[in-house]
This record gives sequence, structure tokens and C-alpha cells, in this order.
Amino acid sequence: MENKYATRLNKKVLFPFIFIYFFAVTGYGQFWWHPLDAGVTGEYGILTEATYNGELYVGGWFNQAGNITARNIARWSGWNWDSVGSGLTGGINNVETMCVYNGKLYAGGGFYAADKLAANDIAVWDGTHWDTLGRGLRECGGGLGWADAMAVYNGKLYVAGAFCHAGNIKAFNIACWDGAKWDSVASGINDSVYALAVYNGKLYAAGQFSSAGGQSVNNIAYWDGTQWNAVGTGTNEPIFALTTYNGSLYAGGSFTTAGGNTAHYIATWNGTKWATAGSGLTGVITGSGVIAFCVFNGQLYVGGLFNKSGSLTVNNIATWNGTVWDTVSTRGVDNIVDAFAVMDSAIYAGGEFTHAGNIAASDIAAWGGISLGLNSLANKMPGMDVYPNPSNGKFTIQVTNSPDVKYLEIYNVMGKRIYSSTYQPSVIDYQSYSIDISTQPAGVYLYRLLNQSGNLVDEGKLLVQ
Repeated sequence: MENKYATRLNKKVLFPFIFIYFFAVTGYGQFWWHPLDAGVTGEYGILTEATYNGELYVGGWFNQAGNITARNIARWSGWNWDSVGSGLTGGINNVETMCVYNGKLYAGGGFYAADKLAANDIAVWDGTHWDTLGRGLRECGGGLGWADAMAVYNGKLYVAGAFCHAGNIKAFNIACWDGAKWDSVASGINDSVYALAVYNGKLYAAGQFSSAGGQSVNNIAYWDGTQWNAVGTGTNEPIFALTTYNGSLYAGGSFTTAGGNTAHYIATWNGTKWATAGSGLTGVITGSGVIAFCVFNGQLYVGGLFNKSGSLTVNNIATWNGTVWDTVSTRGVDNIVDAFAVMDSAIYAGGEFTHAGNIAASDIAAWGGISLGLNSLANKMPGMDVYPNPSNGKFTIQVTNSPDVKYLEIYNVMGKRIYSSTYQPSVIDYQSYSIDISTQPAGVYLYRLLNQSGNLVDEGKLLVQ
């Protein structure tokens, strides 16, 4: 089997990207880009995300999250980072996919070890410990393989990627796990699988392949529980992402036709025929395409490497409401988006980048409203203090050694700004400001400190008792 991983990885790591800070007045209030403490750092960044036990888990190719050591997988509680055991290491040394099944979190990719256990590209986390799935996954001849996609279908966990063995059985690029043992999925698929999704009672697999269960297909096929079937005439180039939205299956990738008709990077399947999603998306860089999907607040969020939808500039992240495309902030992001997840009324976007707008947001940022700033009383910026907190509505915010702070804003839980002021430091290296919001109802409020340009310096929670 030809190793497609290097080709796919090259597509993913050509350029870093920057998230743009912005707020939008929508039906859900004011939305901003928010950093997640110091984010993650390492060889690449974030490739996959999932929520489990009330926390956001991120996987990829990194060695640190916040100020802690986190080998290729970490978890975000809403206000700080934590490791997931001693991580997933060895092999290609990355995590590509995650999925919750039977109350546990499964992680797949190209790694050899989970903590000190021989895991071979897939492992399971119960919230405390890692465990293995038999002998895991292996490439033909026992060489390097990897897992790239997972989905739950008919009570089993389906795992796909590039491998020839699952446990002790032959399974070509897709297999299923029932919680105790591996099984093949007919005769499998003849090349790399990048995405799985369940739609209308069938399991869809997509990637870069030409045969599924002996059936001639073009990069996508579906499993009905008994046999593999073609999805019309498929696409002319690889598919990297699948999801369901508004009663249709959405496919995203680097293709320009679906079902024989023009479809730029994204297309829909209704169970019978392919259709376009408006004018689709286009890019100017080799390897451009759609990599990630996520449904949030009734819209489909699309990430990848692209810059236009028709005449609309969207820059690598966009929303689709079933009729029209729209931007996520006015300038989008400047490069690839690899992963999405939803938690705490916000959507989290990850990849490899250094900024969300003008705020530091290493490899991950969240697009959401006030609730993101209300997850903790902890302050992220060194030299920052808020006291007393909680209080009766009278607070002091003190900032040392940060002359950049110029403006203070406070918002209620509905996203309405209820207080704003200009900082007037008494000395250059010491800024102290008294706030009185005692006339406001008891509850939780978000403060935001901005610099002269209006960019975020710090944010946190105020609790009025």
C-alpha cells in the first residue's frame, strides 16, 4: 500500500495560521476569539478535538499545553490545562482522531505507547488510566500504520486509517471494535481512509481510495452493515472530512467535482444524489481544501485551507447556514484549520498558529461569548490581581509591569457591556483601578482589559454576591 500519510501531513503543515480577534453581534450576543491560556506548543499543533467528562481533549503533535508537559494529547477544563497520563508517544508520534465510546475516550493516530503500555496506534482512556485494544493496529508486514478516523455505528467503534491488521486479524484500512475484540469490515478498503460518519443508518467512509469491499468507488463509500456500496460517482480528489447537517451528508476535501458536477472542496449527499453548497470554497495554494466540520449554533462551521466563497473572502474558516456562506469575524484566519469541538457554548478551533487576532493563542482558540471568560476566578496574566473577588460589587483591579493596559470593559452574562473606563495609572509600573458595579444584580460578570489598539490583554471573572 502506498503511504499517503506524508502527502497528507505536507498538506497540513505548509503554513501556520492566525485567528483574528473580533466580536460579532449575533442572536447569541457578542462573540470574541478567546485564547486558552498559553495554548499548546511542539512539532506541529492540534489535529483533533473531542469533549469527554466535561473537558475539552485535544490531540496532535505537541509536547506542552499551558505550562505543563503533555505528549500529543492534553485536556482543557475551561480554565487550565492538564496532562492525560503521560501521553501517547512513539512512531509518527501524533494523535489524529478521538471518539467517545461506551463511556470511555478512544484516541488513535501514529504512536506506539500509551503511558508505558504498548498501544500500536490506538488506546483508550477511562478518565484515570490508559489501556490498550489488543495488539492495536499495524501496517502490512508489521510496519508503521495509523488511525485517522473513528465513529460509533450499530453499537461498535469503527476505526479507519492506513493499516492491514487490527489485533490478530487482517483488516484493510478499516476495522471495528466491540469493546473486547476486533473484527474486519468485509474485505475492507484498498487505500487510506481519512473520515467516517453515520448518515441515514449507514456508515460512510471517505479518503483517497478506489475500492471498498471489491466495489469500484471514488474516494467515498458506505457500509450498510452487510456490504460496501458506492456513493454515486464520488469525487475526483480526496475527501478529508464528513459530517451531517440539516438532513444531508457533507463531504469536504480537495476535490473539484462530486457526482460528476463541479463542487469546490465541499458537496452534499442526500442519499440519492450529490449537490453543491452554494459556490463552495476555493483556494490559491496547492493542497487547498476543507479539513474540518462542526455544527454550532445551528450553522455548519468549515475549516481548512481556502480563502474565498464566490466573491466573499472567508480565509480558512467560514459558516454555512444551508443557503449562504458567511465569515467568522471579518478577516477569518490566515491559514489552515484542522479541528473543531464544541464546549461551554463556544466552538474551539485548533491547528498550528500563534495568534487569534492580536492576542496570543498558540495552536488553539475559542470563538464564543461571555461564558468563556466566566469559567474561573483565576487570572491568566502575570502581575494581575482582582480583589476582593467575590465582593459586594466593589472591586480593585491591579496590574503591575504592564503599561499596555488602556481600557477596561465589563459585561454581564447576556453579553451586554455594563461598564467601561479608561485606565489612568498612578505610576508607570503600577496600575490600580477601583470598580463599583454594586448597583448590578448579584451574579457573574466578565472583565476585559484592552490595549490602546483595542486588543485583548487579559480577561476574567467577577462575582457579585
